[in-house]
Amino acid sequence: MKREDWSIVIPVIATLVSAILSEVISNIIIKMIFIICIVSDSIIFLSYQNNKRKWKKNLIIILSIINFSILFIVPVINSSPMIYISHLMDYFKLDKRETKIDESNIKINNDLAEIKDKVNKISNNVEEYSFLNNKDDPEEVKEIAETIESIIDDLEYYLDVKTSKQKVQILYKMSLGTDEYYYCNIIRAFEACGIDCEEMSIDEYKLLLWDVERLYAIYNMKESIRDDLAEGVFYEEKEFLYDDFRMDMSEYSDIFDYEGWRIYYEDKTAEEVDSYLDSYIKDYYRKFNLNFRENID
Repeated sequence: MKREDWSIVIPVIATLVSAILSEVISNIIIKMIFIICIVSDSIIFLSYQNNKRKWKKNLIIILSIINFSILFIVPVINSSPMIYISHLMDYFKLDKRETKIDESNIKINNDLAEIKDKVNKISNNVEEYSFLNNKDDPEEVKEIAETIESIIDDLEYYLDVKTSKQKVQILYKMSLGTDEYYYCNIIRAFEACGIDCEEMSIDEYKLLLWDVERLYAIYNMKESIRDDLAEGVFYEEKEFLYDDFRMDMSEYSDIFDYEGWRIYYEDKTAEEVDSYLDSYIKDYYRKFNLNFRENID
């Protein structure tokens, strides 16, 4: 097999294997994050073969770290390494496995089957699998541009957003990141509002990186209240400063200055706060679903 063929086969195999391994992850939110990261990692890996940009390599490393962390740490925390291995062995013994099936299990299995089917389509039509193609929507661009202009007009903080990449990143992460839009149309909307994305080195992949960074911070926020959730704690005030929950790994760290931006709740239980943070994660899932999965329908 030629070297360039391996660049296609490897991410496809990785995605298929990950779908199987994800069976041992019981939490549906973590399972979805795991699958999304695997698919995103495969897409960026394919893109990296044609354009070996350093930030793409870094993003591949970030997503891989998240994948391995979820795959190996979460199951071990919930049980033990031997139980984890046992679950994997049981997965392949379909003729001996007795499973109690309920509606949620059926939904998860259907989702995994759908993802596996889409991965097969990726391998057969790799050149068409790009969230950068065939997504132009003038109406969506107009809607996003109007939202951006409204935000800029309402907050004096954004007066210099057209010349400051720092402010553009804050605006995107805090106000547009979870909105269900195509990346390419967000870029076009920025340009329509006078933000020179080319000059600031902002493209669709950069927006994806920003989404991963904020998603990781929100995940850390959610993890930080795990004990409070178990104890049923009530918060008169609860503050999550983004600077305190940034991605911090030896291979990659989010060094962006969030300038005091935060998520703040008042008079909420830990369960309610956890639910709100879950909603952010689900919003990102829907956005990734829009930008990636529809490309191979």
